[in-house]
Amino acid sequence: MGKLLITLFYVSISTCLYSQTIEAWQVLPSSTLIVNGKTNINTFNCDIDAYNDTDTINYISSIGDVGYLTSGSMNISIISFDCHHKMMTKDLRKTLKYKDFPLMTIEFISLSNLISENKNLSGNIIIYLAGKSKEYSVSFISTSSSPNSVKLSGTHSILLSDFDLKPPSKLGGMIKVKDEMTVDIELILNRIN
Repeated sequence: MGKLLITLFYVSISTCLYSQTIEAWQVLPSSTLIVNGKTNINTFNCDIDAYNDTDTINYISSIGDVGYLTSGSMNISIISFDCHHKMMTKDLRKTLKYKDFPLMTIEFISLSNLISENKNLSGNIIIYLAGKSKEYSVSFISTSSSPNSVKLSGTHSILLSDFDLKPPSKLGGMIKVKDEMTVDIELILNRIN
């Protein structure tokens, strides 16, 4: 009985391995990222209104509509963030240690079925920021205008303290930025193979 179970296990693994397809998806410049924060007085947002890189995310689909993103990441230049207020922009860049760590990287680890019209997707990402990394569970809403184009929209919370970063303060500590920030991300992806 034990040998039969082991044989069935190996057959099912090899079936999964050989039934996978790999798709490459390019992150388009129309993708956006907005960081929303709060102080003890008001709110602010810092955004990148156009993604100026040509990163590719490789998606491996397998039996059962489960997919995994491998070797897929986005590199975001910290200097590209604009908080629409000169001092706030300067403070955010300084807080994120942009001179020593000019990029924030979002690495996609896993994601459920990519082409799912108006469906909720879940997965895992790792964010690399200021020399530290943190893995997060994420969720997106997927909308698709064609089999070769998809938009992923989601909002995720992060803590500056997750990356050993201290929120900035002004006027001797009278104005303090909160540790928690929310990130609104909209990825526009086109299939390239």
